[in-house]
Amino acid sequence: MTSVVDIILIVAAGAAGGILLNRTGFPGGGLIGAMVAVMLFKALKGADITLPSNVKLAVEILIGITVGTMYYPGMLLELKRLAGPILVSSSLLIVLGFVIAIIYARFGLLDSSTAFLGTNPGALSAMIGLSTSIDAQTPLVLAFHFTRIVLVILTAPFLLKLFNYLMR
Repeated sequence: MTSVVDIILIVAAGAAGGILLNRTGFPGGGLIGAMVAVMLFKALKGADITLPSNVKLAVEILIGITVGTMYYPGMLLELKRLAGPILVSSSLLIVLGFVIAIIYARFGLLDSSTAFLGTNPGALSAMIGLSTSIDAQTPLVLAFHFTRIVLVILTAPFLLKLFNYLMR
């Protein structure tokens, strides 16, 4: 069983890591910094420290609240106007992720829940929250989405220039 002291230390490590990476301006720095700091803390301590289920639920609720606050009144009008393109592009990404997840699960690379959540698009924080609630391998889901975010950030400037060049 995880002690109260371990929980306090994990929260402190996560807060420090989140604040530090957030200050660098790294996208998702608060979330990613906290996760990396906690993983490092656990690796250094050499213990399997887990949070109680009520703490996990509180975090899931906070993630849901955070995502919900991204809504704004004019959003529905924008969504109505762009519903077709949004649904087509989102559906294609989901189908592609689904196919890749099937391949990974069939070949035994990942369990089905981890494969599905790791290969499908979604906000990092939301996918991590979902992965903890369905017992997927959260660190692997994190690895997939973290890598995706980093690759998008690193390649976006080049690909945007190429895209604009091709659209002339």
